[in-house]
Amino acid sequence: MANSTFNTQDTGGTEPNKPNFSEKATAAAHDAVDRMGEKAARAEERLRDAADDVQRRSYDARDRARDLGDEAVVNARSYMKEHPLASLAVAFGVGMLVSAIMRR
Repeated sequence: MANSTFNTQDTGGTEPNKPNFSEKATAAAHDAVDRMGEKAARAEERLRDAADDVQRRSYDARDRARDLGDEAVVNARSYMKEHPLASLAVAFGVGMLVSAIMRR
């Protein structure tokens, strides 16, 4: 918090050692700005934490997707080695289907 210093000189009509209205208003404004700054700092920290969490989750999802894709490729290659004629028939059928769609 900001340290407020008050004018302690006698300004004529006011009591000595008592802050005038302007000094009180200035001190209150400084306190309000300090409180807002603290709240903004806490909000920034929460946002940074949330962004870090989202980034971590997205990296985890990317890694899982990559692992699933790699596993699918391994399974497809294994199936093609075990069943070459069926793989050839499927490839031929897919080619015919794509060809028919492309003609339209």
